[in-house]
Amino acid sequence: MQNSIFRKGMVLGIVVFLIGISIVPSTANVININSITKDEFTLISLKSGKTLYVGGSGPNNYTKIQDAVDDSTDGDTVFVYAGFYVEILTIKTSINLIGEDKNTTIIDGNDTWLKSTIWIINDGVSVSNFTIQNGSIFGIDIHKNNTKIFNNIITKNNHGIQLVGGHGGIRNNLISNNLIIKNSNEGVLTEYTAFKTNICNNIFIKNYIGLYMYGGSNHIVYHNTFQDNYKMNIKLKGGCDNNIISHNIIQGSDYGFYIVDSSFNQIEKNTIRNNTKNIFIFGEYNEFNTFSKNNIYQNNNEPIFDSTSLIKNKWKNNYWGEPINPPKIIYGTHEIILFRYYDGYEWRSVTIEIPGYEYDWNPAKEPHDISDSHYYIPSHSNSQATQQTIRSNFLNRLIRR
Repeated sequence: MQNSIFRKGMVLGIVVFLIGISIVPSTANVININSITKDEFTLISLKSGKTLYVGGSGPNNYTKIQDAVDDSTDGDTVFVYAGFYVEILTIKTSINLIGEDKNTTIIDGNDTWLKSTIWIINDGVSVSNFTIQNGSIFGIDIHKNNTKIFNNIITKNNHGIQLVGGHGGIRNNLISNNLIIKNSNEGVLTEYTAFKTNICNNIFIKNYIGLYMYGGSNHIVYHNTFQDNYKMNIKLKGGCDNNIISHNIIQGSDYGFYIVDSSFNQIEKNTIRNNTKNIFIFGEYNEFNTFSKNNIYQNNNEPIFDSTSLIKNKWKNNYWGEPINPPKIIYGTHEIILFRYYDGYEWRSVTIEIPGYEYDWNPAKEPHDISDSHYYIPSHSNSQATQQTIRSNFLNRLIRR
């Protein structure tokens, strides 16, 4: 009994702490992970409200997570003690769902047919400190804005995490400090209705595709490790434009980057190594992507592009594994459409291929230092203004470099 009271007291102490941080001035828009402890990091997204307990030994604790979630209202916290919970969760309120320990607090979807382990359908939800596994569709399926998924293990799902919106799309979601491992398809999938997602400080390992961004725009992918994802570490497709991909380690896959019909992306200060093909650019609309100050080496094949567009991508001051006298030539092909015709069923094209060349006019003589001590994540505020400030600060930092 005393132990139960002590444990609840600890959690109530957390809530008191959060009430205290809720009065921090709004100018504190970013937090430096290096300046806080792991336990403090777990508390960043919590709101003040009542706390509902699941598991443990308290006399009024819930047995099922979903029952506590159903009884919650906006601003509440559902705290889940360590245990193995076979459940399919639907979250309809703006709450914080927190596990006691990500290694021992497990939500298992039991591969329930056509179900995701966690389905989020309200704004401002945060999920932290869990192992989330065995979703027959997704481990976490996000359909709303200002969601924060951090400090979890996402594993053994068909797809790890999906972000997809309805009419008007979804924005300002955060995927941070998760281990995303051994999912059958994508570790993270952002659909064409997702915008302005911050994906930072995660480890993607042994998924079929690490990160797949299909359409959408204005995402920031920062300081992640992509390791041994079988087919592709990072894939952009279908008009996935105006994204920043920076300070990542990308290694050990068939393709480091696989870019299809996506433009105006800034790919800067990544280490891209030990992939069968480090960068492959394919399709009709791949224009004005900028590759700058990356370390690209120990790969079996050079970057290659195959595009119908004659507008080139930009290569600036990349390190190519050894000092190179400029320019560094990036080889590819341009597919020229001579004419189109209709065969009675569909339109077809008659094309020819011609050699194409792009150039890094100032290749680096030695590897770039891509380490960065400022790992920024959002503070307790979920507001769109705060998220926009974070993005602006990050963009300004890139510009200053």
